[in-house]
Amino acid sequence: MSYQADAKKKHFTRGYTTDPKTLTLVLCEEAGEVAKAVNFYHNPEYKPFPGKPPPDDLEHELKDLLIAISMLAMVFDIDLGI
Repeated sequence: MSYQADAKKKHFTRGYTTDPKTLTLVLCEEAGEVAKAVNFYHNPEYKPFPGKPPPDDLEHELKDLLIAISMLAMVFDIDLGI
């Protein structure tokens, strides 16, 4: 099974949306979480807001971003070949 097909299966199993506008917002949110994780773990000058939990690990956030990309491609019937 391809990565994209597996992501689609997981997405539908969890009951997530297929609305393109919502998926675009999810994609932006996940990209921001990737940036935050990179900043937190690899930028010694980054200081998170007091009282805020640290971001998830970069690997987890990159996987979430790939799922969001895969789902948006699926909605538009685009096979990413992954």
